[in-house]
Amino acid sequence: MSLLAVSLALCCCPQQPSTPAPPPPVRGVETWSGYLFRRDSGSVQLGSAVVAMGVIGRAAQTLDPESAPRFAPLVSAGDDRYFYWNYALEKDGAIDASCFPRALVTLRGEVLGDAPSSDGGFSSLGMPKEMRAPQLVECELLDERWLAEWALFFRDPASPFRVAKQVESDGASRKAFGTAALAALRRMRNLPGPDAKQLELLRAIDPDAKPSERFRRGKEHEIQRWLMESVKKGELELGDLSDLPPLPPSSTELQGLFLEAETLEVFLAMVLVRWKGELALLQLVHYEKNERSTWYESTPLDRVSAWSEEHYARCRAATRETLKR
Repeated sequence: MSLLAVSLALCCCPQQPSTPAPPPPVRGVETWSGYLFRRDSGSVQLGSAVVAMGVIGRAAQTLDPESAPRFAPLVSAGDDRYFYWNYALEKDGAIDASCFPRALVTLRGEVLGDAPSSDGGFSSLGMPKEMRAPQLVECELLDERWLAEWALFFRDPASPFRVAKQVESDGASRKAFGTAALAALRRMRNLPGPDAKQLELLRAIDPDAKPSERFRRGKEHEIQRWLMESVKKGELELGDLSDLPPLPPSSTELQGLFLEAETLEVFLAMVLVRWKGELALLQLVHYEKNERSTWYESTPLDRVSAWSEEHYARCRAATRETLKR
């Protein structure tokens, strides 16, 4: 057949329909934590609320479009995948709750390999991913009154909690701040937890959702630990502190136990000797790695307790390698 005949035959043949692109691969079930926000594109994503202390490289994660409307009551007014507590709280004036994340959530669901679009940005862990049919595992609704008390720790010139700002270290300033910090901590602790209306809101989204106070209690522990250590060192005189509750092991202590214990069972037994409270209030700082990168994680101990021994061994090995231990 001549070249002309072949060309004519090709032109006359009807075009075959193109094969649709395969859907992104399912990576398995994952648990995500953060706050929900809406992009300009309309997608609902999960961002990270952090105290800015260095370079951050995590992408936002996307909820599938069919599930996203169910979470509308928890979507925050912001439109960025990061919220910086210190930048918002150190501003003078009354706390404007509308500028803060409305809720801190933990979601669990089946995750696809990549999100439909890349408007969440890139990260050291790869492209954004999409969670299909997420379950609301737990939710912490933020209290404007609690945030107003916490703001002291980013505004007072003598506060060691200030980030990238000069701290007034003279004795008088430190003493005044210590007294104010203790009073603020007591007020924070006295604020009530979720009320019936808030619990009803969570149950309407997911009947099995648990109310949480992880974030709030964790920050209160940080403040109390600083106050008690300052008293022990003779830097502050604060009188009777017997009304303050027992402190859990610090993140440094927990990491030490983690590096020492060769199995998850042994690690949890060592923790329970030191802490009789909720495991959910403790955070294990550790590292994970894959073939491309190593990254930092802070995982609540109630989730660590659900790890397999194999996953525990991988995280422990990655942490020991990263820390040269």
